[in-house]
Amino acid sequence: MAKTGEQAGNKVERNADGTLKKGSTANPNGSPKKGTSVAELLRKKAARKVLTGKNKGKTYGDAIAEAILDKAQGGDLKAADLFYDRIEGKPHQTIAQTTETKAEVRVIE
Repeated sequence: MAKTGEQAGNKVERNADGTLKKGSTANPNGSPKKGTSVAELLRKKAARKVLTGKNKGKTYGDAIAEAILDKAQGGDLKAADLFYDRIEGKPHQTIAQTTETKAEVRVIE
């Protein structure tokens, strides 16, 4: 069970109606810190340098981008699609919708 401010050793001052007094807080440490997102972890890893192999000295991000371009140039349509989606953005898709609804509307006064 979570401890209230008083149970955690913090002095929580309240008004007669139970609301917090001005300047008092029931959560002195604030919200808990959020974890690092997967996207942020990948950005950090992509910025690191490759230490071995044919891509030595390049960043992982550069090496991946180069591999995608090489595959796209070789005729890999999935790689070409990925490349253009990242460069141009995914195309908007329109959805045709037709409905024939005959609804009765009643006004209640």
